[in-house]
Amino acid sequence: MHNIALFGDALIDLIKDRKSFDFSPVCGGSIFNTAVTLARLSINVDFYSYIGNDFWGNFIIEKMREYKINSENVKRIDDYKTALAFCIINRDGNATYDFYRQNSKVKMDIKNIVNSSLFYYGSIFSILNENRNNVKKMINMAKKNNILIMYDPNIRKKHLNSKKSKKYIYENFKSSDIIKCSIEDLANITNITKIEDGFNFLSQFKPILVIITDGSNGSYAKLRGGNIIKAEAIKIRNIVDTIGAGDNFSAGIIYFLIKKSFLNKEKILTMNENILLNLLYFANKCAGFSLKSKGAFILERDILKFLRIFNSL
Repeated sequence: MHNIALFGDALIDLIKDRKSFDFSPVCGGSIFNTAVTLARLSINVDFYSYIGNDFWGNFIIEKMREYKINSENVKRIDDYKTALAFCIINRDGNATYDFYRQNSKVKMDIKNIVNSSLFYYGSIFSILNENRNNVKKMINMAKKNNILIMYDPNIRKKHLNSKKSKKYIYENFKSSDIIKCSIEDLANITNITKIEDGFNFLSQFKPILVIITDGSNGSYAKLRGGNIIKAEAIKIRNIVDTIGAGDNFSAGIIYFLIKKSFLNKEKILTMNENILLNLLYFANKCAGFSLKSKGAFILERDILKFLRIFNSL
C-alpha cells in the first residue's frame, strides 16, 4: 500500500452565499483539497502542515479524522491562529479570496516522509519565507529516498510581491520530477500565455513529466523528450463554483499514477501517448465533478462514478 505525503496550507474557506451575507465554513487550502479527495478514494494520505490550537484548528482535525487523513504530522500551535479565507463567488462560479493569515516560523517533524511513494506540495504555502527550510528539508529527504516529487505553483499575481517569491518557485521547479501548473500560473510567473512556450520554458528544469491546464481549452501533458498530448476539456452544465477544480485535477493525476503503477521515474518515462491521454481525461473528470458542488468537495455519488470511470480505462 502506497503512502502519499502532502505539504500545504490547512485553513478555513468561508464561502459567501450569492444572495446573502451568510458564510459557510469548509476546510480549504489547495494541497489540503487534494489530500481530501485522495483519502476519500481510499489512498493512504499523510498531511504535513501547522494550524492553531483553536476552534478552527479543531474543526480541521475533526474533518481529517472523518476523511481518514493521517493528522499526526499536523503541528498544533498555541499562539497561532488558524488561517481564514473569505471566498466570494461571482455569477460565473469563479472565486476571489481575502486571506487572513498569521506569519509564523514553524519547525516541522518530517521524518515520516521516508515511508512515502510520492511527495506533493505547492501553492503560496511553499514559497513563504517561514516555510522554506521545511520545504527544502522535505525535498532533500524525498530525493535521498528516491521518492517521486510533484509540484503545483498554483500562484496568484498578487502573491508574487518580491524577487524571492519567483526565486523560490524556480527552485521548486528545479527540484520536482512532475510539474503540474495552469497556463494562468505561467502567465503570472513569466508572462507566458501559449502552451508550447510553457512547455519550452519548463523543460529547462528537466522534469520527467509536465502537465499544463488551460481551463475550458483543455489540458496538456509532455514527457521528457516526448510530444505534447492534449485532452479536450469536459463540458459541465450548472456549475456551482470553480473552487478546488485544479486541486481535484491533481488528485486525479496522483490516483492514476498510483493505481496504474507509475509511481517511479523509470515507469513514468515508459508511458505511451494513449496512457497520457487517459491520465489527462481522468484528471479532467475529477476536476469536472468538483464543479458540481460547493467548495472543493466532490459529492459521494460522484466519487462512485469517478471510480467506475477509472475502472473503464
